[in-house]
Amino acid sequence: MSEMFLPRFMIAAPNSGSGKTTVVCALLKALLDQEYKVAAFKSGPDYIDPMFHSRVIGAKSRNLDLFMLGRETTKYLLAKNACDCDIAVLEGAMGFYDGMGKTEQCSAYDLARVTKTPVILVINGKGAALSLAALIKVLKNSDLTRMYEAQYLIMSLL
Repeated sequence: MSEMFLPRFMIAAPNSGSGKTTVVCALLKALLDQEYKVAAFKSGPDYIDPMFHSRVIGAKSRNLDLFMLGRETTKYLLAKNACDCDIAVLEGAMGFYDGMGKTEQCSAYDLARVTKTPVILVINGKGAALSLAALIKVLKNSDLTRMYEAQYLIMSLL
């Protein structure tokens, strides 16, 4: 497959229930309001969150599942389904590094690495202060993150 320019980013979090879907839907709506043509994707086999995405953008949100599809098919489907769009927004599943078993395989991290997608990490800051800095430092400096050269932005939802 030839290389193509596809503006994109992923919203991920260290765990489920952090507000990823809320942030993704808000960003999709904001991009639409700015008259961008947007493609939405969800990592893994989830079918509920893509229904929210579809409702916001008025078009089908697609799943990108490395386990079911493999790396090459996943990259192909991302390119094929976003080629007519201005930007693609991907939503991670579960925690950023949570993959098959006790590995990062097929995780949101793995999908971002395979598709070379920059990641925005959403952290629910409820009931925390300085502990958030430690969490962000560990996530940013983990061995896995250093292997994947991406741009990380941190959003704290209070």
